[in-house]
Amino acid sequence: MIIGYILVALFISWIWVHYYRSIDIYERDSLIYFLVAFLMGCASVVFVFVAHAFLLNEIGWRMHGGFFNDLMYCIFQIGLLEEVAKFIPFFIMLKMLPKVIDEPVDYLSFAATCALGFAAVENVMYFTSSGPEIISGRAVLSVIGHMTWTVFVAYGFMRQRFKKPKPSIWEMFGFLMLAATAHGIYDFALMWQGFEGPGYLLAIIFYLLCISAYARMLNNALNNSPHFHYSRSIESWTVALRIVGFYVVLFGIQSFLVFVEFNTNNAFFSFLGSIFTTGIIIAIAALRLSRFRLIRGKWFRIRFNFPLNRKYSLSLFQDYNVNIRGDSPVEIALNALIGKQQPIRPFARKKVYLRYQRNIEILEKIFLKDHDSMYVAKVYNSSGNQFEMVLIRPRLGKSFIADTHPIVAVHKIDGKLPLHPEKMTHKQFKFIEYGVILIS
Repeated sequence: MIIGYILVALFISWIWVHYYRSIDIYERDSLIYFLVAFLMGCASVVFVFVAHAFLLNEIGWRMHGGFFNDLMYCIFQIGLLEEVAKFIPFFIMLKMLPKVIDEPVDYLSFAATCALGFAAVENVMYFTSSGPEIISGRAVLSVIGHMTWTVFVAYGFMRQRFKKPKPSIWEMFGFLMLAATAHGIYDFALMWQGFEGPGYLLAIIFYLLCISAYARMLNNALNNSPHFHYSRSIESWTVALRIVGFYVVLFGIQSFLVFVEFNTNNAFFSFLGSIFTTGIIIAIAALRLSRFRLIRGKWFRIRFNFPLNRKYSLSLFQDYNVNIRGDSPVEIALNALIGKQQPIRPFARKKVYLRYQRNIEILEKIFLKDHDSMYVAKVYNSSGNQFEMVLIRPRLGKSFIADTHPIVAVHKIDGKLPLHPEKMTHKQFKFIEYGVILIS
Protein backbone atom coordinates (compact mmCIF):
# COMPACT_ATOMS: atom_id res chain seq x y z
CA MET A 1 0.00 0.00 0.00
CA ILE A 2 2.94 2.33 0.62
CA ILE A 3 3.65 2.46 -3.13
CA GLY A 4 0.07 3.48 -3.78
CA TYR A 5 0.28 6.24 -1.19
CA ILE A 6 3.49 7.58 -2.73
CA LEU A 7 1.85 7.66 -6.18
CA VAL A 8 -1.20 9.43 -4.74
CA ALA A 9 1.02 12.05 -3.05
CA LEU A 10 2.88 12.61 -6.33
CA PHE A 11 -0.39 12.96 -8.25
CA ILE A 12 -1.67 15.59 -5.81
CA SER A 13 1.57 17.54 -6.26
CA TRP A 14 1.35 17.25 -10.05
CA ILE A 15 -2.13 18.84 -10.03
CA TRP A 16 -0.69 22.03 -8.60
CA VAL A 17 2.56 22.06 -10.57
CA HIS A 18 0.38 21.86 -13.67
CA TYR A 19 -1.73 24.72 -12.32
CA TYR A 20 1.26 27.02 -11.78
CA ARG A 21 2.55 26.34 -15.26
CA SER A 22 -0.95 27.07 -16.66
CA ILE A 23 -1.18 30.54 -15.09
CA ASP A 24 2.42 31.49 -15.96
CA ILE A 25 1.24 33.01 -19.24
CA TYR A 26 4.15 35.37 -19.93
CA GLU A 27 7.32 33.27 -19.62
CA ARG A 28 6.75 29.62 -18.74
CA ASP A 29 9.63 27.87 -16.99
CA SER A 30 10.93 24.39 -17.73
CA LEU A 31 9.41 21.49 -15.82
CA ILE A 32 12.88 20.40 -14.69
CA TYR A 33 13.14 23.39 -12.35
CA PHE A 34 9.83 22.50 -10.74
CA LEU A 35 11.15 18.98 -10.19
CA VAL A 36 14.24 20.41 -8.47
CA ALA A 37 12.05 22.60 -6.24
CA PHE A 38 9.81 19.65 -5.41
CA LEU A 39 12.70 17.34 -4.44
CA MET A 40 14.31 20.05 -2.33
CA GLY A 41 10.97 20.56 -0.64
CA CYS A 42 10.80 16.85 0.14
CA ALA A 43 14.23 17.08 1.78
CA SER A 44 13.15 20.08 3.90
CA VAL A 45 11.15 17.73 6.16
CA VAL A 46 14.52 16.68 7.63
CA PHE A 47 14.89 20.20 9.09
CA VAL A 48 11.74 19.68 11.18
CA PHE A 49 12.89 16.27 12.43
CA VAL A 50 16.32 17.62 13.38
CA ALA A 51 14.81 20.65 15.14
CA HIS A 52 12.61 18.39 17.21
CA ALA A 53 15.33 15.85 17.98
CA PHE A 54 18.02 18.31 19.08
CA LEU A 55 16.08 21.31 20.42
CA LEU A 56 12.30 21.24 20.73
CA ASN A 57 12.02 17.89 22.49
CA GLU A 58 14.49 19.14 25.07
CA ILE A 59 12.40 22.26 25.70
CA GLY A 60 9.35 20.11 26.28
CA TRP A 61 6.72 22.62 25.11
CA ARG A 62 3.39 20.81 24.70
CA MET A 63 -0.31 21.53 24.13
CA HIS A 64 -2.16 21.08 27.44
CA GLY A 65 -5.59 22.60 26.76
CA GLY A 66 -4.90 26.23 27.70
CA PHE A 67 -6.09 28.68 25.03
CA PHE A 68 -3.06 31.00 24.93
CA ASN A 69 -0.46 28.27 25.43
CA ASP A 70 -1.90 26.08 22.69
CA LEU A 71 -2.36 28.98 20.26
CA MET A 72 1.28 30.08 20.72
CA TYR A 73 2.40 26.46 20.38
CA CYS A 74 0.57 26.15 17.04
CA ILE A 75 1.94 29.45 15.73
CA PHE A 76 5.59 29.06 16.79
CA GLN A 77 6.36 25.37 17.23
CA ILE A 78 4.25 24.22 14.29
CA GLY A 79 3.65 27.22 12.01
CA LEU A 80 6.94 29.08 12.23
CA LEU A 81 9.07 25.93 12.24
CA GLU A 82 7.38 24.44 9.15
CA GLU A 83 7.30 27.73 7.23
CA VAL A 84 11.04 28.24 7.80
CA ALA A 85 11.68 24.62 6.75
CA LYS A 86 9.69 25.01 3.51
CA PHE A 87 11.26 28.35 2.68
CA ILE A 88 14.89 27.18 3.02
CA PRO A 89 14.90 25.22 -0.30
CA PHE A 90 13.26 28.12 -2.12
CA PHE A 91 15.83 30.57 -0.73
CA ILE A 92 18.62 28.27 -1.98
CA MET A 93 17.02 28.16 -5.44
CA LEU A 94 16.60 31.94 -5.40
CA LYS A 95 20.34 32.38 -4.88
CA MET A 96 21.48 29.59 -7.21
CA LEU A 97 19.06 30.20 -10.13
CA PRO A 98 18.48 33.97 -10.39
CA LYS A 99 18.03 33.76 -14.19
CA VAL A 100 15.24 31.20 -13.76
CA ILE A 101 13.39 32.94 -10.92
CA ASP A 102 13.32 36.26 -12.77
CA GLU A 103 9.68 37.40 -12.70
CA PRO A 104 7.27 37.87 -9.81
CA VAL A 105 5.13 34.79 -10.41
CA ASP A 106 8.27 32.61 -10.32
CA TYR A 107 8.80 33.58 -6.69
CA LEU A 108 5.37 32.29 -5.76
CA SER A 109 5.19 29.22 -7.99
CA PHE A 110 8.62 27.83 -7.02
CA ALA A 111 8.04 28.54 -3.32
CA ALA A 112 4.70 26.74 -3.56
CA THR A 113 6.37 23.80 -5.31
CA CYS A 114 8.86 23.51 -2.44
CA ALA A 115 5.83 23.40 -0.14
CA LEU A 116 4.35 20.65 -2.32
CA GLY A 117 7.45 18.54 -1.72
CA PHE A 118 7.15 19.03 2.03
CA ALA A 119 3.42 18.22 1.93
CA ALA A 120 4.00 15.10 -0.21
CA VAL A 121 6.31 13.55 2.40
CA GLU A 122 3.91 14.54 5.16
CA ASN A 123 1.00 13.03 3.20
CA VAL A 124 2.68 9.66 2.75
CA MET A 125 3.32 9.55 6.51
CA TYR A 126 -0.31 10.40 7.34
CA PHE A 127 -1.78 8.08 4.70
CA THR A 128 0.33 5.21 6.05
CA SER A 129 -0.70 5.80 9.65
CA SER A 130 -4.37 6.72 9.14
CA GLY A 131 -5.44 4.97 5.94
CA PRO A 132 -6.86 6.09 2.59
CA GLU A 133 -10.00 7.75 4.04
CA ILE A 134 -8.05 10.96 4.76
CA ILE A 135 -6.66 11.39 1.22
CA SER A 136 -9.31 13.86 0.00
CA GLY A 137 -9.17 16.00 3.14
CA ARG A 138 -5.40 16.33 3.07
CA ALA A 139 -5.32 16.89 -0.70
CA VAL A 140 -7.79 19.78 -0.47
CA LEU A 141 -7.01 21.38 2.88
CA SER A 142 -3.48 20.48 3.98
CA VAL A 143 -1.76 20.63 0.59
CA ILE A 144 -3.32 23.92 -0.50
CA GLY A 145 -2.77 25.28 3.00
CA HIS A 146 0.94 24.46 2.87
CA MET A 147 1.24 26.16 -0.52
CA THR A 148 -0.72 29.21 0.59
CA TRP A 149 1.33 29.91 3.70
CA THR A 150 4.66 29.41 1.95
CA VAL A 151 3.51 31.80 -0.77
CA PHE A 152 2.86 34.37 1.99
CA VAL A 153 6.57 34.21 2.88
CA ALA A 154 7.75 34.34 -0.74
CA TYR A 155 5.43 37.28 -1.42
CA GLY A 156 7.43 39.44 0.98
CA PHE A 157 10.63 38.65 -0.93
CA MET A 158 8.87 39.24 -4.25
CA ARG A 159 7.71 42.70 -3.16
CA GLN A 160 11.22 43.53 -1.98
CA ARG A 161 12.54 42.94 -5.50
CA PHE A 162 9.74 44.23 -7.73
CA LYS A 163 7.72 46.81 -5.75
CA LYS A 164 8.62 50.47 -6.22
CA PRO A 165 9.38 52.25 -4.01
CA LYS A 166 11.09 49.29 -2.37
CA PRO A 167 9.38 48.22 0.89
CA SER A 168 11.23 48.03 4.19
CA ILE A 169 13.32 44.90 4.66
CA TRP A 170 11.33 44.29 7.84
CA GLU A 171 8.30 43.65 5.65
CA MET A 172 9.79 40.30 4.64
CA PHE A 173 9.92 39.29 8.31
CA GLY A 174 6.32 40.49 8.64
CA PHE A 175 5.15 38.18 5.85
CA LEU A 176 7.04 35.27 7.46
CA MET A 177 5.16 35.91 10.70
CA LEU A 178 1.91 36.28 8.75
CA ALA A 179 2.48 32.82 7.28
CA ALA A 180 3.37 31.31 10.65
CA THR A 181 0.35 32.92 12.30
CA ALA A 182 -2.07 31.82 9.56
CA HIS A 183 -0.66 28.28 9.65
CA GLY A 184 -0.89 28.24 13.44
CA ILE A 185 -4.46 29.55 13.60
CA TYR A 186 -5.60 26.91 11.11
CA ASP A 187 -3.95 24.09 13.08
CA PHE A 188 -5.21 25.54 16.37
CA ALA A 189 -8.81 25.50 15.09
CA LEU A 190 -8.43 21.79 14.30
CA MET A 191 -6.39 20.72 17.33
CA TRP A 192 -7.54 22.73 20.35
CA GLN A 193 -9.74 20.69 22.67
CA GLY A 194 -11.93 23.66 23.52
CA PHE A 195 -13.30 23.89 19.97
CA GLU A 196 -14.14 20.22 19.40
CA GLY A 197 -16.95 20.13 16.77
CA PRO A 198 -16.99 23.80 15.66
CA GLY A 199 -13.20 23.76 15.18
CA TYR A 200 -13.42 22.09 11.77
CA LEU A 201 -15.93 24.68 10.54
CA LEU A 202 -13.78 27.54 11.85
CA ALA A 203 -10.75 26.04 10.09
CA ILE A 204 -12.66 25.86 6.78
CA ILE A 205 -13.79 29.48 7.06
CA PHE A 206 -10.26 30.66 7.83
CA TYR A 207 -8.89 28.48 5.01
CA LEU A 208 -11.21 30.18 2.50
CA LEU A 209 -10.15 33.63 3.73
CA CYS A 210 -6.51 32.64 3.19
CA ILE A 211 -7.31 31.37 -0.32
CA SER A 212 -8.60 34.82 -1.26
CA ALA A 213 -5.41 36.51 0.03
CA TYR A 214 -3.35 33.87 -1.81
CA ALA A 215 -5.17 34.63 -5.08
CA ARG A 216 -4.52 38.36 -4.65
CA MET A 217 -0.80 37.72 -4.24
CA LEU A 218 -0.77 35.67 -7.44
CA ASN A 219 -2.74 38.44 -9.15
CA ASN A 220 -0.16 41.05 -8.11
CA ALA A 221 2.64 38.81 -9.34
CA LEU A 222 1.02 38.48 -12.78
CA ASN A 223 0.25 42.22 -12.96
CA ASN A 224 3.87 43.15 -12.38
CA SER A 225 5.57 40.78 -14.77
CA PRO A 226 8.14 42.54 -17.01
CA HIS A 227 6.58 40.58 -19.90
CA PHE A 228 3.00 41.71 -19.18
CA HIS A 229 0.70 42.16 -22.16
CA TYR A 230 -3.08 42.36 -22.26
CA SER A 231 -3.26 39.98 -25.21
CA ARG A 232 -2.07 37.20 -22.92
CA SER A 233 -4.91 35.82 -20.83
CA ILE A 234 -5.70 32.92 -18.55
CA GLU A 235 -8.49 30.60 -19.66
CA SER A 236 -10.19 30.72 -16.29
CA TRP A 237 -12.85 28.08 -16.82
CA THR A 238 -10.35 25.70 -18.41
CA VAL A 239 -7.97 26.06 -15.47
CA ALA A 240 -10.76 25.66 -12.89
CA LEU A 241 -12.40 22.68 -14.58
CA ARG A 242 -9.06 20.97 -14.98
CA ILE A 243 -8.35 21.29 -11.24
CA VAL A 244 -11.82 19.99 -10.36
CA GLY A 245 -11.43 17.15 -12.88
CA PHE A 246 -8.11 16.12 -11.38
CA TYR A 247 -9.68 16.05 -7.92
CA VAL A 248 -12.62 13.94 -9.10
CA VAL A 249 -10.04 11.44 -10.38
CA LEU A 250 -8.30 11.64 -6.99
CA PHE A 251 -11.59 10.96 -5.17
CA GLY A 252 -12.03 7.92 -7.39
CA ILE A 253 -8.52 6.69 -6.54
CA GLN A 254 -9.28 7.17 -2.85
CA SER A 255 -12.47 5.12 -3.21
CA PHE A 256 -10.55 2.32 -4.95
CA LEU A 257 -7.96 2.22 -2.15
CA VAL A 258 -10.76 2.16 0.45
CA PHE A 259 -12.35 -0.72 -1.49
CA VAL A 260 -9.05 -2.64 -1.49
CA GLU A 261 -8.59 -2.14 2.26
CA PHE A 262 -12.22 -2.43 3.38
CA ASN A 263 -15.27 -3.14 1.18
CA THR A 264 -17.56 -1.84 -1.57
CA ASN A 265 -19.95 0.04 0.73
CA ASN A 266 -17.08 1.93 2.37
CA ALA A 267 -15.69 2.84 -1.06
CA PHE A 268 -19.07 4.12 -2.29
CA PHE A 269 -19.69 6.29 0.76
CA SER A 270 -16.07 7.50 0.67
CA PHE A 271 -16.58 8.80 -2.87
CA LEU A 272 -19.90 10.48 -2.05
CA GLY A 273 -18.45 12.00 1.11
CA SER A 274 -15.50 13.41 -0.82
CA ILE A 275 -17.74 14.96 -3.47
CA PHE A 276 -20.12 16.66 -1.05
CA THR A 277 -17.59 17.89 1.51
CA THR A 278 -14.08 18.51 0.23
CA GLY A 279 -15.45 18.54 -3.35
CA ILE A 280 -17.39 21.75 -2.69
CA ILE A 281 -14.35 23.34 -1.05
CA ILE A 282 -12.02 22.49 -3.96
CA ALA A 283 -14.60 23.84 -6.44
CA ILE A 284 -14.63 27.20 -4.63
CA ALA A 285 -10.82 27.23 -4.37
CA ALA A 286 -10.39 26.30 -8.05
CA LEU A 287 -12.77 29.03 -9.20
CA ARG A 288 -11.05 31.70 -7.11
CA LEU A 289 -7.51 30.62 -8.03
CA SER A 290 -8.32 30.70 -11.75
CA ARG A 291 -9.79 34.23 -11.89
CA PHE A 292 -7.50 37.26 -11.91
CA ARG A 293 -7.94 40.98 -12.53
CA LEU A 294 -5.02 41.65 -14.88
CA ILE A 295 -3.99 45.32 -14.72
CA ARG A 296 -0.46 46.27 -15.75
CA GLY A 297 1.61 47.41 -12.76
CA LYS A 298 -1.30 47.21 -10.29
CA TRP A 299 -0.65 46.12 -6.69
CA PHE A 300 -3.94 45.15 -5.08
CA ARG A 301 -4.19 45.44 -1.32
CA ILE A 302 -4.05 41.99 0.28
CA ARG A 303 -7.36 41.23 1.95
CA PHE A 304 -8.68 38.20 3.77
CA ASN A 305 -12.22 37.99 2.41
CA PHE A 306 -14.45 35.26 1.05
CA PRO A 307 -13.58 34.05 -2.47
CA LEU A 308 -17.11 34.60 -3.80
CA ASN A 309 -19.18 37.77 -4.02
CA ARG A 310 -22.90 37.49 -3.35
CA LYS A 311 -25.40 39.68 -5.20
CA TYR A 312 -29.16 39.69 -5.15
CA SER A 313 -31.24 40.83 -8.10
CA LEU A 314 -34.75 42.09 -7.37
CA SER A 315 -37.06 39.96 -9.47
CA LEU A 316 -40.29 38.07 -8.90
CA PHE A 317 -38.38 35.09 -7.51
CA GLN A 318 -35.47 37.00 -5.88
CA ASP A 319 -32.82 35.38 -8.05
CA TYR A 320 -29.57 34.60 -6.28
CA ASN A 321 -26.34 35.17 -8.20
CA VAL A 322 -22.80 34.29 -7.17
CA ASN A 323 -19.96 36.29 -8.71
CA ILE A 324 -16.35 35.18 -8.66
CA ARG A 325 -13.70 37.83 -8.14
CA GLY A 326 -11.45 38.54 -11.14
CA ASP A 327 -11.76 39.20 -14.90
CA SER A 328 -15.03 38.07 -16.44
CA PRO A 329 -15.01 35.55 -19.33
CA VAL A 330 -15.92 38.30 -21.83
CA GLU A 331 -12.99 40.44 -20.65
CA ILE A 332 -10.68 37.48 -21.15
CA ALA A 333 -12.02 37.11 -24.70
CA LEU A 334 -11.54 40.82 -25.44
CA ASN A 335 -8.03 40.82 -23.97
CA ALA A 336 -7.03 38.18 -26.51
CA LEU A 337 -8.22 40.44 -29.36
CA ILE A 338 -5.98 43.41 -28.53
CA GLY A 339 -4.00 44.40 -31.63
CA LYS A 340 -6.22 42.38 -33.98
CA GLN A 341 -8.99 43.28 -36.45
CA GLN A 342 -12.27 41.38 -36.14
CA PRO A 343 -15.70 41.80 -37.77
CA ILE A 344 -18.38 43.54 -35.68
CA ARG A 345 -22.09 43.73 -36.49
CA PRO A 346 -25.07 45.42 -34.80
CA PHE A 347 -26.65 43.41 -31.97
CA ALA A 348 -30.12 45.02 -31.94
CA ARG A 349 -32.55 45.33 -34.82
CA LYS A 350 -32.48 49.11 -34.49
CA LYS A 351 -29.13 49.98 -36.07
CA VAL A 352 -28.05 53.36 -34.75
CA TYR A 353 -24.33 53.55 -35.49
CA LEU A 354 -22.80 50.34 -36.87
CA ARG A 355 -25.64 49.83 -39.44
CA TYR A 356 -23.80 46.92 -41.14
CA GLN A 357 -20.98 44.49 -40.48
CA ARG A 358 -17.57 46.18 -40.47
CA ASN A 359 -14.16 45.68 -38.86
CA ILE A 360 -13.06 46.74 -35.39
CA GLU A 361 -9.51 46.86 -34.06
CA ILE A 362 -9.03 46.88 -30.28
CA LEU A 363 -5.98 48.99 -29.40
CA GLU A 364 -5.67 48.93 -25.61
CA LYS A 365 -7.44 48.32 -22.34
CA ILE A 366 -8.01 51.24 -19.98
CA PHE A 367 -9.25 51.30 -16.41
CA LEU A 368 -11.81 53.65 -14.97
CA LYS A 369 -12.88 54.37 -11.43
CA ASP A 370 -13.14 51.28 -9.15
CA HIS A 371 -11.12 49.22 -11.68
CA ASP A 372 -13.99 49.14 -14.19
CA SER A 373 -12.51 48.48 -17.64
CA MET A 374 -13.11 49.70 -21.21
CA TYR A 375 -11.26 49.19 -24.48
CA VAL A 376 -10.05 51.81 -26.94
CA ALA A 377 -10.88 50.68 -30.47
CA LYS A 378 -11.01 51.74 -34.12
CA VAL A 379 -14.21 51.08 -36.08
CA TYR A 380 -13.52 51.05 -39.84
CA ASN A 381 -15.88 52.02 -42.67
CA SER A 382 -16.95 49.56 -45.36
CA SER A 383 -13.87 50.18 -47.52
CA GLY A 384 -11.52 49.93 -44.58
CA ASN A 385 -9.63 53.15 -45.37
CA GLN A 386 -11.18 55.34 -42.66
CA PHE A 387 -12.00 54.78 -39.02
CA GLU A 388 -13.51 56.35 -35.94
CA MET A 389 -12.22 55.99 -32.37
CA VAL A 390 -14.68 54.50 -29.88
CA LEU A 391 -14.71 52.89 -26.47
CA ILE A 392 -16.23 49.47 -25.92
CA ARG A 393 -17.07 47.55 -22.76
CA PRO A 394 -18.56 44.11 -22.03
CA ARG A 395 -22.34 43.98 -21.96
CA LEU A 396 -23.89 43.24 -18.58
CA GLY A 397 -26.12 40.17 -18.34
CA LYS A 398 -25.96 38.03 -21.48
CA SER A 399 -22.50 38.77 -22.84
CA PHE A 400 -21.94 36.14 -25.57
CA ILE A 401 -23.67 34.91 -28.71
CA ALA A 402 -23.30 31.14 -29.17
CA ASP A 403 -20.82 31.14 -26.23
CA THR A 404 -18.14 32.52 -28.58
CA HIS A 405 -18.90 36.00 -29.87
CA PRO A 406 -18.74 38.76 -27.20
CA ILE A 407 -21.47 41.39 -27.01
CA VAL A 408 -20.07 44.84 -26.34
CA ALA A 409 -21.47 48.27 -25.59
CA VAL A 410 -20.08 50.89 -28.00
CA HIS A 411 -19.45 54.34 -26.48
CA LYS A 412 -18.57 57.58 -28.23
CA ILE A 413 -15.37 59.52 -27.55
CA ASP A 414 -15.83 63.29 -27.78
CA GLY A 415 -12.47 64.48 -29.00
CA LYS A 416 -9.42 62.96 -27.35
CA LEU A 417 -9.38 60.28 -24.70
CA PRO A 418 -9.21 61.90 -21.20
CA LEU A 419 -5.75 61.98 -19.62
CA HIS A 420 -7.06 60.51 -16.36
CA PRO A 421 -9.74 57.92 -17.19
CA GLU A 422 -9.19 56.32 -13.76
CA LYS A 423 -11.17 59.23 -12.30
CA MET A 424 -14.19 58.64 -14.58
CA THR A 425 -16.98 56.10 -14.94
CA HIS A 426 -18.34 54.54 -18.15
CA LYS A 427 -21.52 56.60 -17.76
CA GLN A 428 -19.51 59.72 -18.63
CA PHE A 429 -18.96 58.33 -22.14
CA LYS A 430 -22.06 58.49 -24.38
CA PHE A 431 -23.52 55.06 -25.16
CA ILE A 432 -24.30 54.50 -28.86
CA GLU A 433 -25.45 50.88 -29.28
CA TYR A 434 -24.56 47.22 -28.73
CA GLY A 435 -22.47 45.24 -31.18
CA VAL A 436 -21.34 41.62 -31.55
CA ILE A 437 -17.67 40.93 -32.28
CA LEU A 438 -17.44 37.87 -34.52
CA ILE A 439 -14.55 35.63 -33.53
CA SER A 440 -13.59 33.09 -36.17
